[in-house]
Amino acid sequence: MRKIMTRFAILILSVFTVSAGATAATIPLMMKSFPNISSTTIELLMTIPSLGIIVFTPISNWVADLISVKKTIMTGLILIFIGGVVPAVTLNFPLIFASRIILGLGTGLLMSFSQSLIIQLYQGREQQKCLDYQVYFKV
Repeated sequence: MRKIMTRFAILILSVFTVSAGATAATIPLMMKSFPNISSTTIELLMTIPSLGIIVFTPISNWVADLISVKKTIMTGLILIFIGGVVPAVTLNFPLIFASRIILGLGTGLLMSFSQSLIIQLYQGREQQKCLDYQVYFKV
């Protein structure tokens, strides 16, 4: 059972790496909710997480060397949680904007581990199966 849970936990990281763009459908509703903010600024909410991803993905392995892979992943998940919950509980646009950056930072911390953990922990056929499953989790 532990083996299955470990595999599932590693594969679920793939879901978080593509979640930053999942809110694209909310743009029209946000434009109605924030009529005083330009549509371009609101549309930035979809792309601004990429800034955090660009900054944190290259340094995630360095962070893991400092505090461990597990703590790096947990930190990333906490940042994703904060970045995902804040927009649900506030109507403060600058705070929502900042939360999207935080979401990107958390995603950046996780990005390199979704595949590297599979490559480290599994070999041969089992590794290939996990890499195949990872594709399904990203869809």
